[in-house]
Amino acid sequence: MKFVNDLMSAGCGKLGILLSRRPDYFILLPVFLTAVLASYLQHLDYNRDLFLLFTPQNGRAMKDRAYVEHLFGSAANHDMSRSLGLPLLCAAILVCKDSKSILRPEFFNEVRRVDSGVENLTGTYHGRSYSYPELCDKNPTGECIKVNSVLDLNDGRLARVNSGHSDIKYPLRLELEELIIETMGFQMGGVQLDQNGNVLSAESIILVYFLNATKFDPIAFEWSKSFIKYLQDFESDKVDIAMFTWRATEDGFEDTILVALMFFIGTLVIMVLFTFVTSSSSNGLPWLGILGCLSSILSLISSFGFTVILGYDLIAVAVVVPFLMLGIGMDNTFILLASWRKTDIHDPLDRRMERTMSHAGSSITISSLTTFASFVVGTFVIFPGVKIFCIYIASAMAFTYLYHLTFFGGCLAAVGKLRSTFTTSRCH
Repeated sequence: MKFVNDLMSAGCGKLGILLSRRPDYFILLPVFLTAVLASYLQHLDYNRDLFLLFTPQNGRAMKDRAYVEHLFGSAANHDMSRSLGLPLLCAAILVCKDSKSILRPEFFNEVRRVDSGVENLTGTYHGRSYSYPELCDKNPTGECIKVNSVLDLNDGRLARVNSGHSDIKYPLRLELEELIIETMGFQMGGVQLDQNGNVLSAESIILVYFLNATKFDPIAFEWSKSFIKYLQDFESDKVDIAMFTWRATEDGFEDTILVALMFFIGTLVIMVLFTFVTSSSSNGLPWLGILGCLSSILSLISSFGFTVILGYDLIAVAVVVPFLMLGIGMDNTFILLASWRKTDIHDPLDRRMERTMSHAGSSITISSLTTFASFVVGTFVIFPGVKIFCIYIASAMAFTYLYHLTFFGGCLAAVGKLRSTFTTSRCH
């Protein structure tokens, strides 16, 4: 083990000598590489499919799901009994504000008003507007499949319900001799029944709208955004509205990315201020602390661009990578600065850089190598989401290590050379 440590120290010491001679090369090369890799970020895609990300690759569950979808998938979108997951739907749940029956005429009119508005909604994609009749799940005749049978209630039947003479069976009215099948009871919540199982009142009603599209169809997504905005802006003094779409879980994950981004910006500001203050209090090196933050940022950009080249999408859990790398990068920065401060300021620059890198470089190398190896092992797991996360963080770990030895090491040598030149000129 001592042999390996001595070998690393000697190698890092030689790197320190090279840094002292041409710091500009070691500064500009990482910047240029970052600019090249950053150009690939325009091809970065976000993977929202939580089932594929967190289901074992080539596992039994994946194979069985594919087989069942092959047999029953053609009608699964509008038939929950044939669906293996959440169908592509948007749902609106209307609840009375006074917690009484929504089957009262003036309250039920709000249900009709919501449905009328939804039917007329459009989603715009690439300059073209798409209406619900264009996107709805259709039957063989090309008409939208009718699922909101509760809207068939006319004023006469509502009057009978409110007078205590309801003929709405809950949850299902089935009269085979007369070929009558009513499923409107399934769309009612908070139901009170009479002794015959007929609906006397219902506190809420759910309206469901199925879409005929793939799970991540951008057109359907744009229409769902119009659906959500319409219900959020819907004004009523009689009902409250809750909404749900098939993308609710995925949207929740995406929201975490935006929140994490705001936290990262705040963390970065705090880290810059902290490094500026701590570096200023010792030997007057405030800008080196800030350059250490910059080195971490460059390594993050490069690692994400490199991961795009490898062909991997961005996933929600990858938002923790910037936080981890900023912490590890600043740890490397403080280790290098501490070693630099221990050198004799009267020694030549190449000697100071050799001692700095031989002491700090070996420590950084060992810690970075063990962390990198642990995440490389994680890339062999059978869960795609975990594998992608480990690839992102292993790539970021490698670039953080390389950039701190080159870019930040070059900055350290450049600052040392400037200070030495300034001191010499003052002495003369």
